[in-house]
Amino acid sequence: MSNKYILFLALLFVTLVWGSTFALVKSALDCMDPFYFLAVRFSLASIIMLFIFKRSFLTHKIKPGYILVGIFLFLGYVFQTIGLKYTTASNAAFITGLSVVIVPFLEIIFMKRRLPLTSIIGAVSSTIGLWFLTGLQSFSMNYGDILVLICALCFASQIITVGICAPNSDTGVISTTQVIIVAILSWLSIPIFRERIHTDISATAIWAIVITAIFATALAFYIQALVQKVINPTTIALVFATEPVFGGLFGYFILREVLSYSALFGAGLILFGMFVTQIP
Repeated sequence: MSNKYILFLALLFVTLVWGSTFALVKSALDCMDPFYFLAVRFSLASIIMLFIFKRSFLTHKIKPGYILVGIFLFLGYVFQTIGLKYTTASNAAFITGLSVVIVPFLEIIFMKRRLPLTSIIGAVSSTIGLWFLTGLQSFSMNYGDILVLICALCFASQIITVGICAPNSDTGVISTTQVIIVAILSWLSIPIFRERIHTDISATAIWAIVITAIFATALAFYIQALVQKVINPTTIALVFATEPVFGGLFGYFILREVLSYSALFGAGLILFGMFVTQIP
């Protein structure tokens, strides 16, 4: 098996981890406000990554693009969190997933690449799959939907910026820098959004912070930066589109949540979209 496919499977593992942490994050948010949770989660991940990659920071400078990656990632969380107040969870899930369609256009514009037909087919298939998976019967844009659409654009921009910076960057430095930026901006957002900082955190929330900080943040964004040295952003976006698929699977096995036939069909289209990009 080539190194490229090993990295592809590593990225798929990252998406599986993100999908498996939905229940953990949801339980943590029962006793913590969103930006307080993000601040603690990304701060812990920053400490871990700085300890591991401290020598890399001595030999590699932090470039503006690294900071921009962190800003895009943070803004994605901001617009998604605020947008969820004004729209449904299904709409938010579908619109966030539209980054699958946005990334190919950004890749053509900013990276001057011609995408193979299989990438376009994969993006379209995954988008239709997201429609079925989220259970949307109809769709009309409201204020919250517009905010979540900006969120999708931010997440797509993060993928593209990593794709531009990663090939000529130190993986440890770029991944650690973006995590630190999100941590700093999250702490600054707590007073802006009038959230409370409190220490009476449940044991479940503590476990959620530790697990998401280590596996869903530190390890995940390091692997993303590593993989984007050799794999194009459109394929990255298609792999990330499988996150709700894994979320549904873990919801079934852990929480006994049953997926409808249309949701299963949508999950199949997303997986088809991911695999068809690997045909070339």
